[in-house]
Amino acid sequence: MHLDSKLDFDVETVVLKIYSHFSSSASRRENLKSFFDFAQVDREELVKHVPTRWLSLGPAIDKILKFYPALISYFLSIGDECPKVLQKLLSINADTDTEQDNYLYIKT
Repeated sequence: MHLDSKLDFDVETVVLKIYSHFSSSASRRENLKSFFDFAQVDREELVKHVPTRWLSLGPAIDKILKFYPALISYFLSIGDECPKVLQKLLSINADTDTEQDNYLYIKT
């Protein structure tokens, strides 16, 4: 079984949405800092992916994976304010039995 047969979202779109969510708001970036502290993740800036520069996607994904615990906590905390594509990805609006069902598991 191939990974691409399991993905029902566009990775590039998710990377762009995450970056744009924070790049457009200083208060969101400031709020994210507390989630970095909570998740015990070193604070760094997200990497901007530019679609015309295909080599930028890898570093952007690497940063998202590095910050994953903080990002998940942040997006789950904002509920309906979370961008729709990320809500779907995180299953925020899904009926779930446990909190763990709200997390996207990434095997690294």
